[in-house]
Amino acid sequence: MATTSNQAVDFLKELLNKSSSDVVTLTWGQLYEVVRRERMGADFIAEVGKKAKAAGLNVAFGNSTVLIGKDYPFSPPKNGI
Repeated sequence: MATTSNQAVDFLKELLNKSSSDVVTLTWGQLYEVVRRERMGADFIAEVGKKAKAAGLNVAFGNSTVLIGKDYPFSPPKNGI
């Protein structure tokens, strides 16, 4: 049975918490391993993004990496804006 988007977000939260970091980057291959999927369609990716946001995570899907970060200002500009 394929991993649901809710399960995928739980796996991402767990990864972030275990990393003791506010942000992690994964290659697409690593993302597939973390969320325990062999395939991800556009609808699944969009659903993960939406559910991650509701769970307090920012997920950015790039061409070669995926960025997962906590949704708070953990690294504000030093000189202000």
